[in-house]
Amino acid sequence: MSNEESSSDINIEGIEAALRYLGRQTHGILAEIIEHGLDDPTGPAGVALAPLTHPLRVVGQWTAKERALAFWALIEEGVKDSCLGPPLRSRKRHAVAAALRLPVAGISTESWGASLRSRFKQLKAVPNVFDNPSTTQPMEVAWSSGVRTLATFLRRRLQTLRSIEDWEPYRPHDEPAFDLDKWIIEYDEHAHREHSILRQPSENAQKVFHELQIVTVHMRERTVHRRVTERLITCRDPHDEVAFFTVNGYRVGDSGINRTYVPARSVWGCREEIIESARAGHAPVTRLRFPKPLKYGDQAYFASEMVFDEGEHAEWVDVEVDHHGIALGRLLHAKKLPISGLTIRIRFDNDFLPEAAWWYAELTESERYVQPPAGDRHLIPLVGNAVQHTFTEHLCEPREHYGLAFSWPTSSGET
Repeated sequence: MSNEESSSDINIEGIEAALRYLGRQTHGILAEIIEHGLDDPTGPAGVALAPLTHPLRVVGQWTAKERALAFWALIEEGVKDSCLGPPLRSRKRHAVAAALRLPVAGISTESWGASLRSRFKQLKAVPNVFDNPSTTQPMEVAWSSGVRTLATFLRRRLQTLRSIEDWEPYRPHDEPAFDLDKWIIEYDEHAHREHSILRQPSENAQKVFHELQIVTVHMRERTVHRRVTERLITCRDPHDEVAFFTVNGYRVGDSGINRTYVPARSVWGCREEIIESARAGHAPVTRLRFPKPLKYGDQAYFASEMVFDEGEHAEWVDVEVDHHGIALGRLLHAKKLPISGLTIRIRFDNDFLPEAAWWYAELTESERYVQPPAGDRHLIPLVGNAVQHTFTEHLCEPREHYGLAFSWPTSSGET
């Protein structure tokens, strides 16, 4: 949305009319009425509230409830703002709060009357604001002035909320409080079930299970420049200790066949060792050695990185499961913090952005090229210059591939 579009789309009169519409409502929760307007833009609420809901198109990928609650949070911010006068005795603030059924001293949200007039009458009981008037005229005057002031505030703020990142602080975070002890019990039970339903790994698979794996890739132009991987693993070898985790990486040559292997470097919780192959023509591998060997059930958290100086244009970031599998993905804190499973993040060069990105699971290499149709659940929105996905849909099976794929603009001049 350009600056010119945002200025022309947002006008004080339209916002004021929408706020007055909310103030006239006699029943229902106002945030839910906004949500209804978003769900049915051609209905009475949708038409009346369009000046408020139209700017929310920038976060169209959010649910209607999330968008409605985000805008309601913005309205509450405006009612609390100093533009409406002193915190305790402002007539404008009290009248606006009554109209929008927000709490004021001595009157809770649930205590407001149905009609706008009845709510204004309730303000007579608020001390040191309206001085015990015989009519509701002072409240009506304050509402007329206050709603205009609030509309001005909202217009000013909406002109700065032009991207999904700008709106993010207003997104609701209504997730229940996290009970660590309960989660540990549930997780242990869930993990036991996961291990029992995963397919058997190959004989030479690494004998560890990934509780958490986070892969963060930094692109340079259209190539992978840096790949950082964090892992929380559990030893699954009942007979022997596991002293290291083996990784290998490579960049693809121009022919698409010749592979130049790139060593991994330790970042945290491990020490790298480059192991040359005893077989002629075979590339070396990197062992990430733990501070001490792991016995069955022991865990290790460690991180490594690979830096690629050059390479072919990338079209996906892939994770091969060469071990006992990866847990089902789970997120906390409004689905922002991965605490289990596989998460892949890609940060693109600002001047080289993909046209589309999507996640894939258990596909052949040729199938990864196929872009899903519009509206498909596999498509991932680009937020700024980055995409990410946590595999909450899949346990990551041994001997399979999971990743994010993307398509570049067809013309070399496009970005």
